[in-house]
Parts: sequence; C-alpha cells; structure tokens
Amino acid sequence: MGTAIKYKSIISGGSLSLKNEEEVWLKELKEIENFDLNGTLRYTESIGRTGLGFKVVNNIWQVYLVVHENATLKQLRNYFIKQDCFEAILLDGGGSSGIQVKNSAGTMVKYEQTRYIYNMVKLINIT
Repeated sequence: MGTAIKYKSIISGGSLSLKNEEEVWLKELKEIENFDLNGTLRYTESIGRTGLGFKVVNNIWQVYLVVHENATLKQLRNYFIKQDCFEAILLDGGGSSGIQVKNSAGTMVKYEQTRYIYNMVKLINIT
C-alpha cells in the first residue's frame, strides 16, 4: 500500500462499508449513496448478488469476486467480513448476477445466466 497505481478504468458500486457497524452502513446507503433499501437494493430479499472484496496479504493485493445466486445484502457483506477484506463493493444483482469461466477444454461456460450482461470484471492470473 502506498504505491501509486495508474488505472486504465475504474468500476464502482455501492459500498459495503466493512469497517462500519451495520446501522451506519445502512444509513450511508440511504443518505449518501441514495439507494432505496427496499426498492432498488431489495435489502432483505435473497436474490442474485455480485460483489468485489479487497484484501492485502504480505503487501500483495487480493480481490474476491463473489457471485451468489441466493443471498441477502447482509449475507454478502458478512462473507467479505469473514474473508478479512478491508472493503467491498456491491455490483449489480438479481438477473444480472452471473459468472463465466473457462472449462478444462478452454471453452467459455456461462453458469445460470439467462440474459446478456453488458459489464464484466475479468480476473487474470499473473503468477
């Protein structure tokens, strides 16, 4: 940490504010980020959720991409907390939550995805 990094592009989403208490986080979502907890976010519903969590181990950044087909917002947040992430962001959810990976034959496979997704996060192993 502390090293300047040049970014080609930046993604954003709703903060899961892992360091704040749940009540503070929910207040921030409503008042600062202007999310409708019961409308847009469907806070208490178990639906598709997608998020990115960030962690640094031995000065190496780790990113957790999580796609869950049936979780509440609180469950997704708690997952990142259990992984010792210092921050996480909520990406799109519901029908937009999907994941695509290469199988052992090198073919791209979509999992439980029924509609086209316009944005994606691509993870590249550089080790």
